[in-house]
Parts: sequence; structure tokens; C-alpha cells
Amino acid sequence: MNDAPMSGTLFFDGACGMCTRSRDLLLRFNRTGNLQTEPLQAHGVVEDAVYRWVARHRYRFPGTTPYCESHPGAC
Repeated sequence: MNDAPMSGTLFFDGACGMCTRSRDLLLRFNRTGNLQTEPLQAHGVVEDAVYRWVARHRYRFPGTTPYCESHPGAC
């Protein structure tokens, strides 16, 4: 079993309130600071089939103010 802390980059839909809320929750539990997040709308990030499905249905999910609305310079 690997007990190393989680690290890496989580890509999320920055225009989706549910995704933004999930990101915020994960960052609260990120005690080591090794987890980074990046909105899929950021320059240079390529979207795939899963993202397209989430994007088509994003307004059906509960959430909070979308990341890209509160951080327009990042998206």
C-alpha cells in the first residue's frame, strides 16, 4: 500500500458550479498543498469527450458560483 500524499493536477469545468464546489472541497482536504487545480477552460488545456458531456449538462448539477465567473482572468 502506498501512503504517499496525493499530488498532481486536477482539471475541472470552471464554468460549472458543481465542479467548482467539488474543487473547493478537495482543496480544503489538501493538507500537503501537493494538489493543484486547473480549469478546463484555461489557455492550453484540451477538452475531451467526458468534459463535453459535463459541459452539456452542467446547469443540471447543484453547485456554487462557477470558478470562471469569480476568476475571469484564469479562464
